[in-house]
Amino acid sequence: MAFDRAKHLVLAEELAVHSTDEVSLRSTTSRAYYVVFCTARNRLLGESEEIPKTGEAHSAVWTK
Repeated sequence: MAFDRAKHLVLAEELAVHSTDEVSLRSTTSRAYYVVFCTARNRLLGESEEIPKTGEAHSAVWTK
């Protein structure tokens, strides 16, 4: 089953609108970041770019 990142982003948006506590806001930021990161990473992979399978993937995605 494929993971639907759009639903993850909807949850982040709901948390941002309806929550003010630090834990919820940090979760919102994290969820939104990973939606953007994974979308960009997958696009690069689809274009045959090489992305490391380590923590280095983050800097690789942002610099490409």
